[in-house]
Amino acid sequence: MTYKSDAEREKWIRAEWFPNHRATVTNDGVTQRLLWQKLGTRINLVSYYAHLNALFVIGDLGEAIYQWGEVITLKWVAGLNLDYFAGKCVASGTGLGYVEWDSALACKTVQEATATDDDVGDWSQFCAAGGSEACWNQVGWCDWLTDHGEDWFGNWVEWTTVGERPSLRCTPTWSA
Repeated sequence: MTYKSDAEREKWIRAEWFPNHRATVTNDGVTQRLLWQKLGTRINLVSYYAHLNALFVIGDLGEAIYQWGEVITLKWVAGLNLDYFAGKCVASGTGLGYVEWDSALACKTVQEATATDDDVGDWSQFCAAGGSEACWNQVGWCDWLTDHGEDWFGNWVEWTTVGERPSLRCTPTWSA
């Protein structure tokens, strides 16, 4: 599915994955805990623990640890930009940053570059060279860049992440 914005993506996640979930917050003075669940069930249950400068996320959608240089609160985390939030991930099921490959984003980014950047070739030639097919997964994309990237982008290394975005599992679905 392609989204026009991160806000649209978050709205879809809330509506589809968590339509009846409610947040319960407890605070012992050192650690804040937010339990995100559909009352009466444990389906898609997620627990968030803000302890000093770290946020621990545990639940049905995976686990992750986020870390900052100062003491945090759940309210503060809820107001963060998703890209900044994802960048603070120090451990997750997908590694640092909690990112996933979005093939539509990769193709769109390259297509826009071919239309506006004189240093990037033509979109139809890019497709004929197998570039659009390579965008469908990050391994295929990086392999294609290794073989063709210099011809198309010059310094192609910066193009290896064009389809990366914060994982759906990273989205702070409980934020206001």
